[in-house]
Amino acid sequence: MLSTSKLNGGIDREVRTLITHLDSCSARLIAVSPDAEVTVSKAPDRLILQAGDIGVSVSLFRSRAGMEASAEVLLSLWQGKITMPGSAPREGYRARQVSVQRFCLGVGEEATWLWSDDATPAAMTSEDLAAVCIQTMADQLPINRPTSPEMAETRPPE
Repeated sequence: MLSTSKLNGGIDREVRTLITHLDSCSARLIAVSPDAEVTVSKAPDRLILQAGDIGVSVSLFRSRAGMEASAEVLLSLWQGKITMPGSAPREGYRARQVSVQRFCLGVGEEATWLWSDDATPAAMTSEDLAAVCIQTMADQLPINRPTSPEMAETRPPE
């Protein structure tokens, strides 16, 4: 059993790893889909991808002090313009949540950190989770979706 400080340190490292991969995957999506006009908005522990009236948000939540060390990600698909937390929505720019997936971080074999959700029995690395998040947005883009080899790098292994 890992100590609380080692758990917190591992969670912090894994969250930073996820954010790094989200940044690189979203940059690749924008590069291979210039016509989709995908925009990226970032706030601490949140990434929002928006293309027209479709958006994807990736929200990171960590446990509070005094609670069991943990982290989770909510991957949400939205219809409409997503407003950043703390901002008032502009008139006519309300988003409706279409779907949400929840991923929890856990320690796997050999002290590796893996994300899992209720729908997928197999756990995944932070790199694979970032690819799932960005692919969720890519799947919503118009018919001329990115099919280039660059975007293939954002897909998790099957």
